[in-house]
Amino acid sequence: MIRLDQIETAEHALPVGFDCDKGSEFLDCQFLRYFIPHVTPNQQPSFVLSTGLRNPSTAVEGHRKDILDVTLNTCRERLAAADFLYVRQAAYMEKRMLKVLCWIVACLPVLSWAAGERIDVALFSRGDLSGWQAKAFTGKTRYSLENTDGRSVMRADSSGAASGLYREVSIDLGRTPVLNWTWKVGNVLAGADERTRAGDDYPARIYVVFSGGLLFWRTRAINYVWSGKQPAGSSWPNAYTGNAGMIAVESGSGRVGQWVSEQRDVRADYQRLFGEEPGRVDAVAIMTDSDNTGATATAWYGDIWFTAK
Repeated sequence: MIRLDQIETAEHALPVGFDCDKGSEFLDCQFLRYFIPHVTPNQQPSFVLSTGLRNPSTAVEGHRKDILDVTLNTCRERLAAADFLYVRQAAYMEKRMLKVLCWIVACLPVLSWAAGERIDVALFSRGDLSGWQAKAFTGKTRYSLENTDGRSVMRADSSGAASGLYREVSIDLGRTPVLNWTWKVGNVLAGADERTRAGDDYPARIYVVFSGGLLFWRTRAINYVWSGKQPAGSSWPNAYTGNAGMIAVESGSGRVGQWVSEQRDVRADYQRLFGEEPGRVDAVAIMTDSDNTGATATAWYGDIWFTAK
C-alpha cells in the first residue's frame, strides 16, 4: 500500500503530471482527497476511474475504464459521489458480515456435532454384516437378521450352546473411548452363580478385545453382560481367565423385553479392571450363550459404534 507521503515525494520528483490507475472509485476517492487541495486553476489532473461495482447502474455517471481528463469541479463532484458510494458499500459489507455471524451462531451446535468422531462397528440396522465372522465354543448359537420393532437387528437364540460373532477393528481409545450399543433380551439366566464356570452364561454380552500381538498371553477382554443376579455396575474376573473382566451393565428381569441403549467409557473400564492404560481395541464380539447351564436364551442386538466423549 502506497502512503500519501510517498505520493507527495513522487509528485515533486516527476517531471510530468500524475496519472492515477487504481481500478476502483472507492479507492480513487483517497487520491482525490490528496490531489484536489494541490490543484491550481491551471492544472488538469488525470485519473483512471472504473465502475468497480456489483451493479453498474449505480456507478457514478461518466466513470469509464479509460483515462479521463477531468476539471477541478468534476473532481469535487466525483469525490462527493465516491464518498456516498463508499458509505453504501460499507453498509452493504456490514450487513453481509452480520448475516455470516448469525449463520455461524445458528450452526454452532450442528458444527460441534459434525466435528465429533463416530466409528461404526455393527450396522445391523442396514442389514450390513461386512467383516463379521462366527466363532463357536460349544454348539452353535443361531444368529439371524430380522425386522423387529420397525428396524433390522441381529437376533440370537441359544439352547445349551455357546458361539459368537466377532469383527476385527482398530480403535484408538484416546480419540473414541465410548462404546455405544442397543440391545434387548427375552429372558435372564438367574439360576446359577455367574462368578463360577458352572454359571458363566448370559443372554447377551458384548466383548471388547485387546490383542497382545506376539505376546498372546497378554490378550485381554472386557465383557459387558446382561446379568441375571449380579448388581448393575458391578465387576468381577472371568471364571475361566484372569485376562478377561466382567461388567454387569444390566441386571435382572426388570427391563426384559425392552430396548435399552448403553454407553460405556471403555478406556476407563479397562484402567479400573487391569490397572493400566489400554492399547488399541482389536476386535468386538457379541455372544448369547447358555452352554454351562443348559438353558435357553434369546437376545436382540442393535447397532454398535464408538464415539468421542
